[in-house]
Amino acid sequence: MDSLNHHPLWRFALDVYPRAQSSLLHWQDSYGIHVNDLLLLAFARDRDQGLDLGRWYRIETGRPRALLRRVRRLRYRLNRDDPRRDAALRWELQLEQIDLALLAECLDENGTDMPRSAARLARHWRLDEQQTVVDWVRSIG
Repeated sequence: MDSLNHHPLWRFALDVYPRAQSSLLHWQDSYGIHVNDLLLLAFARDRDQGLDLGRWYRIETGRPRALLRRVRRLRYRLNRDDPRRDAALRWELQLEQIDLALLAECLDENGTDMPRSAARLARHWRLDEQQTVVDWVRSIG
């Protein structure tokens, strides 16, 4: 696995997230779509790269992402004044960084192009608004 701190996907995420935070969190909270998946799609579009959707699916169903989801649910249940909440947030952010490192391995010049990838992922997420995902990705790239 590449050192994520030096990977262009990490730098892209650090650049895009502050500008698109409310939109990204809306997709995550409303539809259960990982912020990192949207960032990956936007990065792939920006770099004109395809995605290996088989690898993505293994990440989506794998243990690191399951742990990330559990930590996030735990953090959401904690009161804002609970001192454990900050620790849970730090742990969640570390798991997000690992998730991005794994997702970086999905980038594949010979993989499925971004609009088709977004449409297939929208079906996976059970969204009727497939084009909305593509439009959102185009808007932040």
